[in-house]
Amino acid sequence: HIINYDIPQSSDDYVHRVGRTGRMGREGIAFTFVTSEQGNELTRIEMLIDKLLERDEIEGFQAVFQAAPPQTPDATAPAEATPEEDAAPERPKVTPPGQRPRRRHRRGL
Repeated sequence: HIINYDIPQSSDDYVHRVGRTGRMGREGIAFTFVTSEQGNELTRIEMLIDKLLERDEIEGFQAVFQAAPPQTPDATAPAEATPEEDAAPERPKVTPPGQRPRRRHRRGL
């Protein structure tokens, strides 16, 4: 069985996850918790698979969202670097004598 506590961001991810319930000829059930705000995402999934999903409500269940408390600037935290301080040092334009220039290879392509 598969239980999605959050609806996946991508409809394709949902299909991939739920598809794992029926591997190798076995049967399985997938549950996905969906809030009313996620209705559009659920509709996109149904359109992708061309099937309406069975819906059920859990009586007395109420979604609770708690936002993180706002962060205040910490006086002991270091100040943010300016773009000049954050920039990488310039590389020399000429290879020093006795050194070969580095070759760059892209692997895996």
